[in-house]
Amino acid sequence: MIFPSILASLEYHFRGWPELSLAFLCYLCIRWYLNFKNQVLANFPIVGALPYILKNFHRLHDWYTELASKVGYSYLFKGPIFGGQMIFLTCDPRNVEYILKKNFSNFPKGQKFLETLQVLGQGIISVETETWHHQRKLASKMFAAKEFRSFAAFASQKLVEDALLPTLDHVHAQASVIDLQNLFLRYAFDSSCAIILGRSPGFLSPSFPSNEFSEAMDVAREIIFNRNMMPSRWWKLLRWLGIGAERKVPGAIKAMDRYTSHYVSLMREDLQRGVEANCLLAIYMNSQEERKDALLDEDEFLKDTSLALVYAGRDTVASGLTYFFYLISKTPRVENKLLEELRLLRAIKNTKRNGCGRKHVDGVEMFDLEELRELTYLEAALYESMRLYPPSPLNLKSVLQEDVLPDGSVVRPGMQIIYSTYAMGRLKSIWGEDCLEFKPERWLDDNGHLKAEAKLKFFGFSIGPRNCIGKEMAFAQMKPAAAAMLFNFQVQVLEGQSISPKPSTVLQLKHGLKARITRRIS
Repeated sequence: MIFPSILASLEYHFRGWPELSLAFLCYLCIRWYLNFKNQVLANFPIVGALPYILKNFHRLHDWYTELASKVGYSYLFKGPIFGGQMIFLTCDPRNVEYILKKNFSNFPKGQKFLETLQVLGQGIISVETETWHHQRKLASKMFAAKEFRSFAAFASQKLVEDALLPTLDHVHAQASVIDLQNLFLRYAFDSSCAIILGRSPGFLSPSFPSNEFSEAMDVAREIIFNRNMMPSRWWKLLRWLGIGAERKVPGAIKAMDRYTSHYVSLMREDLQRGVEANCLLAIYMNSQEERKDALLDEDEFLKDTSLALVYAGRDTVASGLTYFFYLISKTPRVENKLLEELRLLRAIKNTKRNGCGRKHVDGVEMFDLEELRELTYLEAALYESMRLYPPSPLNLKSVLQEDVLPDGSVVRPGMQIIYSTYAMGRLKSIWGEDCLEFKPERWLDDNGHLKAEAKLKFFGFSIGPRNCIGKEMAFAQMKPAAAAMLFNFQVQVLEGQSISPKPSTVLQLKHGLKARITRRIS
């Protein structure tokens, strides 16, 4: 009798607890909302900063820039308690220099980040430690070779003449609207393949064909971004289940492997027949003795290295050119100065050649390699566009040992560090009150030469031991395309279109960049 009485008493006293618990939880939620609704950023209990990230996901880069002005240059994101993520976001140049250069060894990419990159194999951008040191040493030597730099410039120049200009002429003749972002992705893919693999796939042509290799790289870029936006256990579960974007991974990996294997085989056959080749793949093949220490399978090394370099070069060049022409369209003053530089240079060269400038078969004019080196205002404008719209707007690092950054922030093992080059390019403390203005002059001294100090403030190609070794190659691809397009064609970006970047590891426009192309009258 006593035991049932106790149970009845407990049932009576706890009958209202579920309702009370729910009411108390609602009260806490309302209190949290009222306390934090006007804040730019807060780390909520249980869910951390996830609500703010989801709310601003469509405009991450601009949101990070706003946080820098309202909250400070550095702040800590706590992920949901069930994800266990701690993300330290910074755009403080002192912190970034310390992480990338002064204490580089304490801030590797980290295992979690490297796992997201494995879709690209074991190339230089997805390895760490001794493997990376060896690949970096080899790549630095190859990229610095005079023969390779000359070949990269020649290959880009040839592609502009044989594919880019004829495609633009076709668009002009059809009086059609073109997506500049798509155009430049095709140009960058073909030129990167030509420079790295020795052959252009012909992705850029008036017929705008499809290309499975390039499409597989698009999938890889999407996957890498998605994986870095969620806890690793989440995307690994999706991969195991084969759902979401992860279901496309096996097909993309097979396509990239098939195409890189094909290019490696073709180049090996060329070299065996005695064909002279100066593309990067040929240089790697001819340096077999130097690669003995790498302890890697010959073909796997060549495939993964080639894939990593084509992937990085394609997206950097395409993004750089897209935003360059977008900014040019908004700033007629800069476009006029660029045309003035091009026309003055052409007039001087024509005088020296007795009026014989270099012309394409269809009457459009080209600039040779010597002329391109003299276009300092064009180079300044390219730097300036990448300051405002860096191709790689975010970069990720991990922490090995607890450390204190120059701004006083403490970072610990297990944290991920994200630094925003997008926000850094828009800081008044670095670039002045006119930091949001497209102004190539900020890169030039009184004599019209590029300022060394301006380059030191620019982190778009990274700094320190892991800086971008393909920087000169990128300019070798961008300058001939930009110069020939500006001089021969008027690019009119359509008004009223949405200009917003898609969430991605590379800065790309969500809806492309629509424009009309017309020939300039000589």
